Amino acid sequence: RDVCLGFDSVAEYEANGDYLGALVGRCANRIRGGRFRLGGREYALTVNQGANHLHGGARGFDRYVWEHRLEGESVVFSRTSPAGEEGYPGLLRVEAAYTLTEDNALCLRLTAEADEDTVVNLTGHAYWNLNGQGAGEHTLSIDAIAFTELAEDGCPNGTIASVVGTPFDLREPRALREGWDTTHPQIRLGGGYDHNWILRGDGLREAAVLRAPESGISLHLSTTQPGLQVYTANGLSARQGKSGASY
Repeated sequence: RDVCLGFDSVAEYEANGDYLGALVGRCANRIRGGRFRLGGREYALTVNQGANHLHGGARGFDRYVWEHRLEGESVVFSRTSPAGEEGYPGLLRVEAAYTLTEDNALCLRLTAEADEDTVVNLTGHAYWNLNGQGAGEHTLSIDAIAFTELAEDGCPNGTIASVVGTPFDLREPRALREGWDTTHPQIRLGGGYDHNWILRGDGLREAAVLRAPESGISLHLSTTQPGLQVYTANGLSARQGKSGASY
């Protein structure tokens, strides 16, 4: 079954936002005020979500046609982001290699090289419904005992909060709908989950498991990173996706 949301035509991808299936850069997520300091200098980026810079700005990497080539069993997409694009310092060369392995796994390898210090945080922005195109419940577990609270602008407010006794306690599998349906102020701010969990342990370890009881499909996420951002598609508006499915 098809577990990745999307559209039937290129025109629909161009007309609809929300980054469905996109390669996002230079920097995924928000940069408050569209500003950061690096090497003793402040840089001003394009702001495209209120006062913040989101997912690379007004014309992020998702809004370009990339070059592509075949390389063995992979298709490799590439583009060069010039210095100053959306306000970022340095020329940046990016490659995204998609490979279907012999054991039927789809591998995405993202690499980037800059000619001077810059900010880079690339991601593949796929939306998953592990039940397939229709509706269906998911359960999620995350190995974390704390999360970073949001401010009104969707950026962290500086508070590291315990998950205990809150909808953010996912140490045991929990139906996502239970978290969405609470009156917790952080759920109301995000419209659902759009938060960073502070993961336990270090090194490469399993951090989260998403399961779809109806299909029996599960997604296991391992990382070396200290945090995990979870977004539950809270911003999707009424629209038709692949084969007329309602998103």
